[in-house]
Amino acid sequence: MTNPTPQAQPGWYPVAPGSSQLRWWDGTQWTEHFHDASAAAAIAPTATLKAPEGTDPNTVWAWLASLTPILGVVGVVWYYSTHGAVFSSIATDPSVAHSNSLMMQMIYSPAYFGLLGLGLLGYAASVVFGWLDWRTLKARGVPSPFHWAWSFLEAPLVYIIGRSVVVRRRTGRGLGPLWLLIAVVVVGLTIVFVEISVVLGGVFATLPSPGTY
Repeated sequence: MTNPTPQAQPGWYPVAPGSSQLRWWDGTQWTEHFHDASAAAAIAPTATLKAPEGTDPNTVWAWLASLTPILGVVGVVWYYSTHGAVFSSIATDPSVAHSNSLMMQMIYSPAYFGLLGLGLLGYAASVVFGWLDWRTLKARGVPSPFHWAWSFLEAPLVYIIGRSVVVRRRTGRGLGPLWLLIAVVVVGLTIVFVEISVVLGGVFATLPSPGTY
């Protein structure tokens, strides 16, 4: 059995060199308390993942990812604002809804391609920003940040929500980009609703009033 020197501090010491069996030395003599170090290590709880003290979880890439839905809003507003006459034509004469010329105006128009292009650009940008944000968080020492590949699902909503939850656990803060995304979505939906209401209001204004048929 290993015998600590008389000056040894009280503590757990191996009963033999290299043994995982420990015995308590009270500073003057051995006690009858034993402890299995390997068993304790096996059942020890996993340490909580924490970033270094003072780590800033907010990156410019997370803020930019939260702003990408603006591009989709711009596309929708552009499309509806330039097709008010088309919707009015359909409202006044539903039979023309399937005419080739009307379909050309609605589908093969700069506003339509702008709508698709801006939506695709916003999606791609949110994925790239998610990757850059994930890489920056790792460089700052944030352990196991939310993976950027989640940006491919409902970008950027899924990634921003997930990364906000994770960095909150790792650093105790970092919800700013999530609140920005919520604000952008709410304001964007309001703008789209108002724009569609204006377009529909113009359509209804072109309809003949009752009794004029």
